[in-house]
Amino acid sequence: MIRQFPPRFVQPLITGLAISIENPPKGLRERVAPRGTRQEPLVLTTKKPIELVGRLESFPPRGAEYEPREPVELVPEDDSGTTIGRILDLPATVDVL
Repeated sequence: MIRQFPPRFVQPLITGLAISIENPPKGLRERVAPRGTRQEPLVLTTKKPIELVGRLESFPPRGAEYEPREPVELVPEDDSGTTIGRILDLPATVDVL
């Protein structure tokens, strides 16, 4: 809780993310796979879990907006040492079912 009245809450969500790119841009495929290898979709994952932070007006959240605490680095799923992309903004909305 960051404010007593009216109540205001901060809720972190920690998650991973995998992105599959069917036809990566020219040059990107060569950075992660030798030329001439079978062309599978390029799968990128987060280097570390994403921490999304939401400032909630109520709980459970209804249409709450979450933002990443910091930019998210993307790496090939089989090489976590080579950053080849970065997500600078990733807004997400969370709602109850």
